[in-house]
Amino acid sequence: MLLVAFVVTASAFALVVIASGIHSSGKSRETVADGLSQARGTLLVLRGDIVAEDTDIDGNVDIIYLSVATTAGGENMIDLKPGKTVIRYTDIHQSVLFDTAAKFSVTALGNADADNFLERGEMYELALLNIASNLTTMLTKSSAFLIEVFPPKGVVLRIERVTPPVLDKFNILSERFKGGPSTGVLPEP
Repeated sequence: MLLVAFVVTASAFALVVIASGIHSSGKSRETVADGLSQARGTLLVLRGDIVAEDTDIDGNVDIIYLSVATTAGGENMIDLKPGKTVIRYTDIHQSVLFDTAAKFSVTALGNADADNFLERGEMYELALLNIASNLTTMLTKSSAFLIEVFPPKGVVLRIERVTPPVLDKFNILSERFKGGPSTGVLPEP
């Protein structure tokens, strides 16, 4: 009889826990859905290839170009102005912030207006400028690097690339780095 009473009490207690858990998970689900909606609305995506330019053909990359847009269905504006958005360049030798108009530029592409606010349907080109003067070790041939774009809100855009074995004036870096940070080629951020 005591055993039956214990089982009934335990079952009732379990039912209360499950019921309150269901209520809590409903609220949690709403919170997660709101957070995902906000993140989706401010998510940057890479459009097209990364281009590394060697302006003086000295074997060192001088400018890196990348084009960004918002995700499909993105609804929030992303302020791309230098200082509001920050770009971090990382390779095996260094990690450098590009955070001013002297270090990176923002150019409207296509039908984008020139206000530097990335909105739905717009695309902007970000250019890391004066790489040779901003890095302590030059970006040369066959070099792995990571670019991270930190918008004022939303998710960080991470791009890993390797320069080609021979640098021309314009170099399209369309393939991702095959090794990744886990191989020890690039440090973990």
